[in-house]
Amino acid sequence: MSSVRVFAPFDSEGARLEVGDTVLVLATPADLGTSLPETKAAFSQAVGRVIPIEGFNEYGFVELEMTPPRFRGWDSIWIEPTLLKKVGWSLVRRYKLSKIKGPKRSKVARTAELRRNARRTS
Repeated sequence: MSSVRVFAPFDSEGARLEVGDTVLVLATPADLGTSLPETKAAFSQAVGRVIPIEGFNEYGFVELEMTPPRFRGWDSIWIEPTLLKKVGWSLVRRYKLSKIKGPKRSKVARTAELRRNARRTS
């Protein structure tokens, strides 16, 4: 029976990773030596870039999609989470947190509401 390494969803610094989080790709996997040139090029393009997480597979690898205009062509790579550093929150979680606090309003809308309330009290 072969033992397959399963990765936990934590980055190189121990921060938990979720779909939608933005991550900085720190390095390429060490076992790219036998890979196709296109695969090596895709990983090389990703190093040093901030990319949102698209998903995880059953072994814990992270899916990153590299799409235009920031990248040439449409590439998707699967990389170990230990080669990533979390730099931003998931937009989905940020949206949920803002709904808990209440909907965001623009500065103009807040100012208009304050003026209306000031007229009613005077």
